[in-house]
Formats: sequence, structure tokens, C-alpha cells
Amino acid sequence: MHVPIATISYGYLARIAGHHCLVVGGRWRASWREAGLSHHEDWIIDDGVCCYKEGFLRSEARAIRAISSHSSNVSVSRAVKKDRVVGAGASGMFAASAAAEALLEQGYSSNCDVVVFEGTSKAMAKVRISGGGRCNVIHDHTKPLPQILGSYPRGSKELRGLYTKHFTPDDAYRWFTSRGVELKTEADGRMFPCTDDSQTIIDAIYESAKRSGVNICMKEKVESVDYVQNCDGGAGRFQVNTKTKSGSVSVVVDALILATGSFPIGHKIAKALGHTVVQPVPSLFTFDAKDQVAEGGILNGLSGLSVPNARLSLSVAEDATELSKKRKRRKKVLSQEGPLLITHHGVSGPAALRLSAFAAREFSSVNYQCEVSINFGPQWEQEQRAKSGGNSAFDDCLWDVTRLIPKRKVAKSCPLFCKRSEDPIIPKRLWSRLVECSGISRDTNWGDVSKAKIKKLAQNLSSFSLNVTSKGGGVDLKEVIMSKMESRHVPGLHFCGEVLDVDGVTGGFNFMGCWATGFVAGQSAAAHVVGTETIGKLLSSNSQQRSACDNTACNHAFSSDPDSNEMNSDVKL
Repeated sequence: MHVPIATISYGYLARIAGHHCLVVGGRWRASWREAGLSHHEDWIIDDGVCCYKEGFLRSEARAIRAISSHSSNVSVSRAVKKDRVVGAGASGMFAASAAAEALLEQGYSSNCDVVVFEGTSKAMAKVRISGGGRCNVIHDHTKPLPQILGSYPRGSKELRGLYTKHFTPDDAYRWFTSRGVELKTEADGRMFPCTDDSQTIIDAIYESAKRSGVNICMKEKVESVDYVQNCDGGAGRFQVNTKTKSGSVSVVVDALILATGSFPIGHKIAKALGHTVVQPVPSLFTFDAKDQVAEGGILNGLSGLSVPNARLSLSVAEDATELSKKRKRRKKVLSQEGPLLITHHGVSGPAALRLSAFAAREFSSVNYQCEVSINFGPQWEQEQRAKSGGNSAFDDCLWDVTRLIPKRKVAKSCPLFCKRSEDPIIPKRLWSRLVECSGISRDTNWGDVSKAKIKKLAQNLSSFSLNVTSKGGGVDLKEVIMSKMESRHVPGLHFCGEVLDVDGVTGGFNFMGCWATGFVAGQSAAAHVVGTETIGKLLSSNSQQRSACDNTACNHAFSSDPDSNEMNSDVKL
């Protein structure tokens, strides 16, 4: 016998044999399990979109059987609205927490639920390893906004309104400090928890989500999403198709937040729902220098050495289509300065990462067949130019040294000192290696070096040719309403974090983008599931109201329905 049962997962009105039964609610799951009722193999479950053979929705079937048998013990309530987040990374967890808190503050927590789907076994994995395990959570929030926006090679224009009106750098700072996270600012503007432990940041976000009733489904990989139009002209819904160890599962939800980072599935879903994905290109990568780190290369054996300040420059030809026919094709030079680290594979550090971010499109346009020049002493060179009226070249500066300290050994006497500093601006081992690779023996005095070898040394101090790898890019920001982080094409679809075509340099800027886009996406998704008339109410709260959650209300929401609000026991942080 087939029993027609119409339900949309947990929380929706159920019909048995054409008659409305009681509403299926997550809070009754414990009672159903205690009843020990089994399902009928021939039951068919219709989620309102597709019909499924009973199997992966067994809990719904048991729930309806239990309700029909024990109706005197169950009360009728409204259908539960559903908000789903794909990805339990930094922005996804932040969005889930923001959505749940917004619903809680507005009194909708009893008939709305927020669930995060995560395909792996760990949440916020990147947060854990960022900053060498310390987590560079934000950049100095007291800096002028134009200065902060200048650290986003892509997305700075679109982020301006977000950082000004909806979730400012100050809001990000207060969000963490209001939850007991003490932050410190280092000399370069990076901000870390005072504990110097990324677990502090993870715990703050996790506890915020837990108190607000967020549920995390680990090892539940989203494979596809279908948009289902409403036959009566109302807002459509999303059928999320996931895969778990026990099989495939589908659930229909009211709002969806894509927070998949750089994982291809996020871009695949966005494309399927009509969005343009900006072609991913390498960004924030280290530079491979295989020839230089190989045996006999200049950098061989120097892994771990750091240069306090270096200038990296990329020269690429301008696109001929952008030039007037009367003008000759010329080269443009993109440069960045900062600390540089020599690694087993080449070079890394802020200078390399900044150049890779700001010149990501240029690297892509030449298929990475380009030359990156490294100047190991830009500050010293600038000081020397100032002394000589700006006419002295790098090799001329070194040639002057041959007259100043002619009796000293070149390999042991690095002349590259900054003003008011007793230490050379490059490590002694690196200087010695550059001298050696310039054809100057270790016993040679400055006064005995030929001009040709001085020129070679100057060249080694100023340029290297390197190869490149890694990725950036994402959903085109032109197709996103930044004030709500909502799709312009599909109502109820939201984006946050690195799934977007937003790219910040190192120093806490990418996490700042995650917090801001995640917070706004979460609140907007919450507003969507409870009705468009409440969007203004939810999004107009001041930053202090947004970031502070009443502990009493949160604890009550978590404890009043321990089964439906319980955080998944398999979550690993």
C-alpha cells in the first residue's frame, strides 16, 4: 500500500491520505526515536518538487507515523523556514552565526533554522593555519578607509559601501572584542589575538554559532543546487543536493549562502544558477625559482633567510588593443616593496604576495612567461641617489665603495647599510653568495674588483627571473547586490568570502572581507526567509546591536530545543 505523504523535510505541513496532519518539527525528533516506530518500505515521500522512494528521508516518514499515532501529545506550529550555508570556512561560519543571531533577536528562532553543510571533517581549517597558527584576524581598524581599500587589488570599489555602511572595520573589531577576544596590533598593522593562537578566533565564532542554534553537518558534500520557481508567482526556493557516507540527500530551502571559498563547486553552482564567474587566475602565490634554488644556483642552501625590505617588479607589454595606432607598444612596470623570505622553492613573504595579488591579471595575460626583478636594496639605493643628486645608478654606488674601503674583503664587507643602523640590509650569507656568483672570489678586496664585476654584482642585487603558481577569481561582483550580498539574478541566493572576485593582500585584509561579506550575507538571508518586509528592520540595527547577543536569550534558544539546535557531535575545530 502506498501512503501519499507530502512534506518538505523537517518542519513542513504533512498530509496523510489527503488530510492535513500535524506539522513536522525538529523539536519532536527525540520523542519519535523513543517511540521506536519503524517505516514502511513502500512509503513514498514527496518534497513538493520531486518524489523520492522512501529511504534517505526515513526520519520524515517515521515522524509523520509518530505524529499520527500520538497526536494528543503534539501541538501544531508554523512551518519551519530554512536557511542553508554551503561551506564551514571563515565566511560561512560567520554568515551562519549572523543569520541565526538576527533571527534570534527578531524572535524568529523557533520557526527558522540555520544549517551549515561542510564537505570535509573540519570547520574553519584555513583560520587554524593562517598567520602561522596565530590568525591575522583583521588589519588595523583605525586606519583611514581609503588606505584599507587600497589593499584590495580587486573588489575595492564594491567593498567601499560595505565597509562604510554595513559592516565596518570597527564593527569587525568590536565583534571579536565583545566576545572576549583581546586583539593586539603589530607594527605593520596586522592584528592578532593576544593569545597568539588561532584557536581563540575559532572558538569565538563557533560559540557564537552554537549559542544562536546553528547546526553543522560535517562530511555532507553539496553536489548541486536547483532553483525551483514558485507556481503562484512568489519567491522560489532551492533544492540542495548533498552526498554523505550513507547516500544522497536532497532538501528544499528558502535561502542559500554560497561560502565555498576557492573550491570549484561554488563556482559550478553559481554558473548553474546564471552567474558569471570571473576566470580564476593565480593570486597571492609565492614565486618559484627552480634554477636559483637548484644546486649551483644563487639561492641554493639559503632557505629561511629573510630580507627586511626588497622591491619586486614585473614588466609586461601593454595590450596593443588598448593603445592608439599611432603609439608604439610599451611596457608597464608593477612593483611592490616589503619583507622577502627565501624558501626551498624560491621566494615568498609580503613583497612577493603583494605583487602576485596586484599583478594577478598581468601574470595571467602573459601566461606567466615573464621576468620578475628583485631589488634587494631599494632603500639603500634611494639613500645613495639622494646623496648624489639622483644621478647615481646602482652599479655606480658600488663602484664608489671600491674607493671608500679598498682594503676590505668584498665577501665580508657588505656596504648596504641603512641610516642609523649597524646591521646590513641583507643577510651576510646572501651577500656572500651574491658576491661569489658575480665572479668575485672570497679573498678579493674592494679595491681590486673590476668595473665589469661590479656591474655583475649590481645586477645580482637587483634582478631575478622567477616562475609562478596558485589561484584567485570568483563570482562577478557586478551581479551581486553588495548591500545584501544577494544575487541580482536569483532572489534568496547569497555569496560571501573567497567565492567572490575579491582579492586582498596579506595583512588581514582577506579575513576582513570574509567577516564583512559573511555578516551581511547572513543577515540578508535571515531577512529573506522571514519575509521581505523585515529586511529593513534586520539590516538597520546599529553595529553594537548587531554584534552583541544576549546570553540569556541565546542560552534559552539553545537549551529549549536541545535536539534541533544541537551542534553536530562530529564537528572538529
